[in-house]
Amino acid sequence: MGAADGAARLKEYTEMRQVGEGAYAVVYKATHAASNTTVALKKCIDKFADGQPSSLTRELELMRAVRGHEAVLELLDSFVVKGRLFIVLPFVSGGNLLELLVARPAGLETREAADLLRCLCAALAHLHARRVIHRDVKPENLLIVHGEPRRAKLCDFGEAVRRVDGAPRTEYVATRWYRAPELLAHARRYGEAVDVWAAGCVAFEMVAGSSLFTAESELVQQAQLAALLGKGPQLLRSKLSGIALRAHNRATPAAWHVAFGEFVEACLRLAPSARHSAAQLCAQPLVAPGGPALTEATALFTEATALSAACAAPPPPPP
Repeated sequence: MGAADGAARLKEYTEMRQVGEGAYAVVYKATHAASNTTVALKKCIDKFADGQPSSLTRELELMRAVRGHEAVLELLDSFVVKGRLFIVLPFVSGGNLLELLVARPAGLETREAADLLRCLCAALAHLHARRVIHRDVKPENLLIVHGEPRRAKLCDFGEAVRRVDGAPRTEYVATRWYRAPELLAHARRYGEAVDVWAAGCVAFEMVAGSSLFTAESELVQQAQLAALLGKGPQLLRSKLSGIALRAHNRATPAAWHVAFGEFVEACLRLAPSARHSAAQLCAQPLVAPGGPALTEATALFTEATALSAACAAPPPPPP
């Protein structure tokens, strides 16, 4: 691509306004003049020396490979201007999951979280079917799409990699709180299961309002992990039970709490081979279409609760 071509492409975008900045890029909200479409324009900070850096080349290649799924933020265009790469993405106005959780410190109601987790699982299944490991699943990388129900799009493929069987990979990836045990153990050979572990951590945080792991160092993280999983699933189940008792979740049918616990436990297993695949997670009752089916006991409980509420209601006024 020539420099003139990149400069001409940049002129197609107007009303540019900076809306974010990270270590590697500045993000602008802009309008594509020809289509009158609002987009996010990501300008990479580092200049290219001799062609595109391999990490950026890989990011673009993988974004092209996973195009075409509604739960994955799609690459619209890319071009180079004065040695800097511009990446064009759809503009998502709902912010990200981290911002939503900051605004909702008690956490989301379980059914609300299930809508977002359904999107995350579908996105990961789409990636994994194409042998792509995201390697940085966390609340900041889930963009929120307003609507009913809420939806989410997985973004930021800067750490993503294509799986090559048997090939060693960098072990220092993923944000610490969402890093799978095999990454904490500095394994060089790992697979899609690292994304599943991170999805379980994100699921817990959605409903609890706080992270499952909050270590300030890798050593402390390993100790927290050992405390949580070292003596079986009892401690994790205790934490999950506590979430169900929170005020914003008390009206949620019990079947949803059971399904939520099953989902998190399917993700947070020590052995990568024991974790569910992303495709299997899509079939979990929590995120399956229609949500978890009511068991007979739960149905009776729900019916009794409704009957109790009806009995407590004041009688209707006389005609």
